[in-house]
Amino acid sequence: MDQKAILSLTRIINELRMIEPDFPASYAAALFSVAKHISTHGEEPSVGEIADSIGIYRPSMSRIVLSMSDRRLGNRKSGEAPSENSRKSVGLLTRTPDPNDLRMIRVGLTPKGRGLVNRLTDHLVV
Repeated sequence: MDQKAILSLTRIINELRMIEPDFPASYAAALFSVAKHISTHGEEPSVGEIADSIGIYRPSMSRIVLSMSDRRLGNRKSGEAPSENSRKSVGLLTRTPDPNDLRMIRVGLTPKGRGLVNRLTDHLVV
């Protein structure tokens, strides 16, 4: 086994745990998919494009993107406090309507999300 590669992976996992102690793998896959799409296509991907790229159903990806954006998950009424076991938003992604098709949501990286991706790529062994 390559000790440098294992050390790099450990550092990446620790960075993700700083965002959220039990950072799900699906969140990481979505984050990297958005970053890759932006760097290769020069535009923000749609929720469907992210779902297709990592093999997750679109409704599931919508929930993942929502929880990674500036909103919180859950069926709360306005002003109601979140329950103790509800997952908080992590503020890594942005959600904006597509200007050409308002039914479609485009997903980008927040400054916090870009910073995380940059820190994670710094840990990679090339």
